[in-house]
Amino acid sequence: MSTSALRDVPVLLMLGGPEYHNTPEHRQTLIELLDSVCTLVAREDLDVLTPSDLAPFRVIVNYTTFMEPTAAQAGALNSAVFRGTGFVGIHGATATFWNSPEYLRMLGGTFIVHDEFKRFGVNFTSVRCVEEHPITAGIEDFEIEDELYIVEGDQTQWYIIARGEGHPLLYTKTYGSGRVHYNALGHDLRALQHPSFQQLVLNAVAWAAHLV
Repeated sequence: MSTSALRDVPVLLMLGGPEYHNTPEHRQTLIELLDSVCTLVAREDLDVLTPSDLAPFRVIVNYTTFMEPTAAQAGALNSAVFRGTGFVGIHGATATFWNSPEYLRMLGGTFIVHDEFKRFGVNFTSVRCVEEHPITAGIEDFEIEDELYIVEGDQTQWYIIARGEGHPLLYTKTYGSGRVHYNALGHDLRALQHPSFQQLVLNAVAWAAHLV
């Protein structure tokens, strides 16, 4: 997918949480990736979660872990997505905002446990044999060093587009008018700098923005 279509897309990147997911190197890697193709705003606090502050953004990317928004902040985020703002959750996005049941319904999944850090395969599902999903377009199965996240949720709402050792790793769903995508990969630089992971993120932002 060409990234030129993303150039004028305003994207909010939400960062924050424990250091193991929130080192300066992690933040810089994601900022450089998205800033190279989007009109990016990166925030490490939740003060941006108001209706007026979220209004300009076409896509929200959440790379936070174990953060707790106020009811008003969570409500602003959920409402924005429901009205059509795209949402891309990466890795710890299923292990954050746990005090907001509606956020978890919007995202569609909750982190349960992960295996020991290891190398495993990322396999795109047989749906590719029928119709390749825009998020995985042009990307072949690959191996990655990462945490294999186990995520619990109503899988009848998920359109699963990748698995690792049989577990869903990437899925899409809808929430009102918003397109929602979750990518369970991304624990540290070994995953965040993987070329296939980075292309998946860029494809996901384009998909969430209704560009593909």
